[in-house]
Amino acid sequence: MLGRLFKKTETGPQPKAQQSLIDPLEGNATAHAWERRLREGQWREFGAFLREQSDIEERDYYLSTLSQAIRGWPAWVDRWVEEQPGDVNARLFRAWRYKDYAWEARGGGGANTVQRGAWDLFFSRLEAADADLALAADLAPDDAGPWALMVTTARGRQLGIPELRRRFAEADQRSPLHTLACRNVLQGVAAKWGGSHELMFELARGMSSRAPMGSPIHALIPTTHLEFWLQEQNNAYWQSPLVRQEIVEAGRKALSQPIQTPYLISTRNAFACCYWLLNEPALLAAQIQEINGIITRSPWHYFGQPSQIYLQAQAPPRSSDKESVTGRQRDSSSAAALARAPVTRRRRRRTRAPTGRTA
Repeated sequence: MLGRLFKKTETGPQPKAQQSLIDPLEGNATAHAWERRLREGQWREFGAFLREQSDIEERDYYLSTLSQAIRGWPAWVDRWVEEQPGDVNARLFRAWRYKDYAWEARGGGGANTVQRGAWDLFFSRLEAADADLALAADLAPDDAGPWALMVTTARGRQLGIPELRRRFAEADQRSPLHTLACRNVLQGVAAKWGGSHELMFELARGMSSRAPMGSPIHALIPTTHLEFWLQEQNNAYWQSPLVRQEIVEAGRKALSQPIQTPYLISTRNAFACCYWLLNEPALLAAQIQEINGIITRSPWHYFGQPSQIYLQAQAPPRSSDKESVTGRQRDSSSAAALARAPVTRRRRRRTRAPTGRTA
């Protein structure tokens, strides 16, 4: 089916597309500077920088993105905790690194692609992350940061939807609509991780309804539609007027006067991908201009190599493209109805046998 979606067609000369760069730091110059400095071992300076951050969203952005930017396990990650055991940021950074290190062992594919022995590393590293997060939560009882990451470790450790939602509630109580907590819980309740489509849509819509204009939380709406479509594999889904209406309205709320957050580029990427699938060239072009070639791996990676898919999305729309995107003309009313329906059922709790895949 995806082969049809990305079918090559003969075309005439096309305008030069933007050069694209997959940037997990979302074009943030300060984060790029700290990435270089951490490679030089300047963790003490980084710790001082984190303590200066009055905005928890900003602090957690730097923790989450820069923990992914380092490779392996530098000795200073443990040394930071050993020298400053009472520093919540030291615990948080090591926990984020344990989480990333766990997924590096597991890999990003489905459960059947995980190498023998990798599961033990995956679970042990997530358990180590949880240990640091528990200590961080004790050190800073009012801090949402530990709980936001504990949502992801609950997902990876297969602790079940009730525990995952409990951890999210702890984060949300301390910092309502914390961006990473909201993103993490949405992934955790997706069908691919043992949740359900209904619960995923319920949470996404509920969080979006609470969010102010310009918030990156509204990007949970296109993300949820993408997750649903990827599970159902029904290209006709994107022809549904209800799907189009909900995504376009969420985009209006998120992007008409966006709040300047470190997650603005990833927000724009999420909407741009859905505008492409919806065949909304004007809305797509506006986001491509704002993205300015700085792309995030997600959600483009769902369809292939992210930079290549992004370049394809920039190409002017053609009738053959529209046919390949919409795919089979089977009825999409049932998919749209499910996407609009209230919660009516829940799937059973996931067993220890891991079957999910990474976001």
